[in-house]
Order: sequence, then structure tokens, then C-alpha cells
Amino acid sequence: MSLTQQIPVNNYFGNGTTFVFPFTFKILSSVDLKILIDQIEQSSGFEIEGIGDPQGGTVTFYEPPLDGTIITFQRAVSMVS
Repeated sequence: MSLTQQIPVNNYFGNGTTFVFPFTFKILSSVDLKILIDQIEQSSGFEIEGIGDPQGGTVTFYEPPLDGTIITFQRAVSMVS
């Protein structure tokens, strides 16, 4: 069985008009996706689609991120022992 290597981080620049941004890795739950704008973690103001999809999905912001802001999506799966 082979494993697919995935890079669990995507970075974008806001332009003040774009609402929808893709993430290109699998998450199993919405809490597995850390969403940052200018390095500040966001907990609301968006919807996530594609949970469980091996190809990833999209984040749709209710308000478009401002022009020049840095948007980061990072897979952050907590390990439970």
C-alpha cells in the first residue's frame, strides 16, 4: 500500500473581493483546519466545505479578507493517546 504525501498548508493573499479559497489536503473535521488571517487564528466568519474529501475543499468567508492580508490554512490534527 502506498501513501500519498500531502503538504498540509496553503497560503493566499486577500484582495478585498474574493470570498472563496481552496485548501488542498484532507481534513476529517472542521476543527482539523486552522484558519489564520495575518497570523491570527479565526474561529468564525466562514464556512468549510469538503470535509473528508481526499482532495481538500474550500473555505468561504462571509466577508472577503482585506487586500494584502495573508490567509493561511493549516491542517492541525490533535493527537489523542
